[in-house]
Amino acid sequence: CFVWMLFITGTIFSQTNDTGTTCANFLKIGVDARALGMGGAAVGLKGNVMAVHWNPAVIGAISDVELGFMHNQYILDMSHEFAGFAVRMGPTFVLGISASYFNAGTLTKTERIAPGEFAETGDFNASDLAVYISMAQRIEDNFFIGLSVKPIFQTIGNYSSQTVGLDGGVLYFYKNFGVGFSVRNVGLGMAVKKNAFPLPIIISAGVSYKLASFITMTSELEKPMDNKINLKAGIEAQLLRLLYLRSGFTMGAKKNELGGNAGLALGMGFRVKNFHIDYAYNPKGFLGGSHRISLCYALEKNRQPELVIFPQPEIFSPD
Repeated sequence: CFVWMLFITGTIFSQTNDTGTTCANFLKIGVDARALGMGGAAVGLKGNVMAVHWNPAVIGAISDVELGFMHNQYILDMSHEFAGFAVRMGPTFVLGISASYFNAGTLTKTERIAPGEFAETGDFNASDLAVYISMAQRIEDNFFIGLSVKPIFQTIGNYSSQTVGLDGGVLYFYKNFGVGFSVRNVGLGMAVKKNAFPLPIIISAGVSYKLASFITMTSELEKPMDNKINLKAGIEAQLLRLLYLRSGFTMGAKKNELGGNAGLALGMGFRVKNFHIDYAYNPKGFLGGSHRISLCYALEKNRQPELVIFPQPEIFSPD
């Protein structure tokens, strides 16, 4: 797994594509209000089933069954939905399936009638869909690896295209520290008519640290193949075991291009028994802001108590 990721990492950093040269860019839009309330620094954080968007190894740490939904009221009347399901199939293996749907709404079609002059000729719709088929394996007590296979579909007016992408990741915990690494959106790209465009490959490496029992801090470096490196950081405070307050930021190309308060993040969440309800607000500078709300339900099966004995030493005498 590490050899595979290092090979991909070297290949990606050898790319010199510029902004605007990739397709299926809805895959860059973050998922899970909890993670986005902390600035999207989630690759090294123990999360819920929706965190499979950031690092497929995360679902390896779920207890039994998790179900999650997210609605994102995005900028300019665009919307983004995500739903995920994961179930433990054995002591060390977890299987998950998720879907991400982005709706760009109804757009105005224009036609160039002269240099610098355009006329409206009607409307068209644009939407995107990605399906995540995810697998995570526990290698040791606190070490997980994961892989997602993603069929991806894009529709713009009368044109459509399909491809398959791959996500891979690792997650490791040591005491209060978490370390994660992921490579997302690896694939052959998409072709529209005779033009081919690559997928927006993203490399992420991050850490998390649990301070005391009620403060969690995260940080992450993210490198899209078609843009500059982003630095992300976030913090989460747990109050009274049911209320969570969050904040974070992203420093990189996004803030430089959008200006203002772009890159900041604010969020909060509630935990009621097995339900988690989270909200995040992410300003986008002069474009406005996005509001995300997510709901996650974690089901722990009723298990019979198990007794495990480790004799020390392993060989002993009845005398």
